[in-house]
Formats: sequence, structure tokens, C-alpha cells
Amino acid sequence: MKGGYVEPEYVQAMLDREKLTSTYLGESIAVPHGTIEAKDRVLKTGVVFCQYPEGVRFGEEEDEVARLVIGIAARNNEHIQVITSLTNALDDETVIERLAKTTSVDEVLALLNK
Repeated sequence: MKGGYVEPEYVQAMLDREKLTSTYLGESIAVPHGTIEAKDRVLKTGVVFCQYPEGVRFGEEEDEVARLVIGIAARNNEHIQVITSLTNALDDETVIERLAKTTSVDEVLALLNK
């Protein structure tokens, strides 16, 4: 919201989406995003990257703990390109480890844009 990417209702739609099905992917990664109905609340496509060294619980299972949370807000079908880029980057265990530890925004961008 602060960056002007989404309207406040989109944040609630992200929480609603999580109630439907967890966005936890495994490997300590979650990719929360809003519901289809909330797409019109996205003002411009964007990604937010958060590190939680202690982890944040996602889903029902005890072991579903995310240390990397990558929120997505995408207009129209732009989410396909965003998810494809993320999937390619997160296929590499070394990239995941570097993302979990880096404090450099430039490194995050470089790793996610491979």
C-alpha cells in the first residue's frame, strides 16, 4: 500500500486467500497474493520481499514455517511473468540461502531477476 501498488482492500484479499489455501510453497518460502476477485484493487504490479529469520507460520502444519515471504500484486495476467521469474530463481537452493541471508536490496533484485 505504501508504495502505491495496491488499495487497502487488496491486503484483506491476501488474508482471505490464505484462509482458502495456504500460499506456503515449502523450502521455507511463502508467496502470498490476493484473490482473483481483488485483482481490480491492484494499481500496479509489484513484489514485496520479506525475510523472517525466526520464521512465520503459514498453513496448518507445524513445519510450514516461512523464512522468505514474497508478496505478489499483479494487474491482469502479469502475475504469470512474476511467478515464472520467481519459480526459476527459487529452484536453486543456493539462491534461496542467499536470499535468506542478504541485507542488500541489489542482491535480492539480481537473484530474483536471473
